[in-house]
Amino acid sequence: TWSDFELLVVGDCCTDGSQAYVESIADERVRWINLERNVGDQSGPNNRGCEEARGEWIAYLGHDDLWLPGHLEGLASVMQTGADMAYSIAICYHEDEICGALPQFFEDYRRPMAITPATVMHRRSLWEKVGGWRGRYEIRAAMDYELWWRFFESGAVMRFLPEISSVKFPAVLRKDVQRTKPSDVQERFSRRIREEAGFAEEQNK
Repeated sequence: TWSDFELLVVGDCCTDGSQAYVESIADERVRWINLERNVGDQSGPNNRGCEEARGEWIAYLGHDDLWLPGHLEGLASVMQTGADMAYSIAICYHEDEICGALPQFFEDYRRPMAITPATVMHRRSLWEKVGGWRGRYEIRAAMDYELWWRFFESGAVMRFLPEISSVKFPAVLRKDVQRTKPSDVQERFSRRIREEAGFAEEQNK
């Protein structure tokens, strides 16, 4: 429902067919970027995406997560109130069953709060201010939670959107998912989101 965006698809030194697929999309808002070396975690692709972004607001979509149609519009409405970071709720599915939701607390930010990147929008200038994403060998904490904590410590205004706007499929519950890279669950839910009237509203009941 929010069309004023650019989509940066950042490969972590991908050698599969990702580049050809992305470049086949006839939409000037979509750009393919591939890292020259494999980083092995989200810090590298996320930092490169933030560096390349032309806009001031950054949102994340992991390769195995999905946004609901109103995701960007909802978070943008919060950013327009003066927030430096906005975050919503991700509903977690294992196969076709709901297995949880993130963040774990639905009120003011607190540490260590489990906020998945798929629910976040923040100012690019805030990412610059705190020094960006840190890799898994630089820190002991989860890298996304650690970044949000640095946002908080910097004095950022962090506001919550009490809506489910994304769908997450926890890799820890999907056997061998990093090796076999299945996409059947995402394909099934993508169809449901597109074709089932009221799917997004149903998640928020």
